[in-house]
Amino acid sequence: MLAILRACENLETLDLGWNRGIARSLIYALQKNTVPELRNLFKNLKSLSLYATQLQRSQLLTILGFYKNLETLNLGWNQGIARHLAYALSENTVPGLRDLCKDLKGLNLRDTVQNHLELKTILQFCENLEELQIK
Repeated sequence: MLAILRACENLETLDLGWNRGIARSLIYALQKNTVPELRNLFKNLKSLSLYATQLQRSQLLTILGFYKNLETLNLGWNQGIARHLAYALSENTVPGLRDLCKDLKGLNLRDTVQNHLELKTILQFCENLEELQIK
């Protein structure tokens, strides 16, 4: 997998939707720093889809902590992930997350929002959204 990732250094769009194993392997390598060059790959990444990858809180926060230039983020079908995103934004637990959200143009939270307070918090920090998917 690393050989493929190295060849994609200038990648702008990465869709890992429905690829739970690959998404988790990538995030695990970032969390544990098992492949140090991963931290520098995807510098140009603008669009990331983690649709239906069954993300957990720590995985979400790890991935958002590394890819700060995203313009679109797809977190749809990751149960409860909107709650974790809202908490991280309100408590400012991830350095640079508020800036990332401020710059987002597209956000997919399809089937992740459990109540209006989560959505309200996220929208408070993602003020420049041009597209939002929630249902």
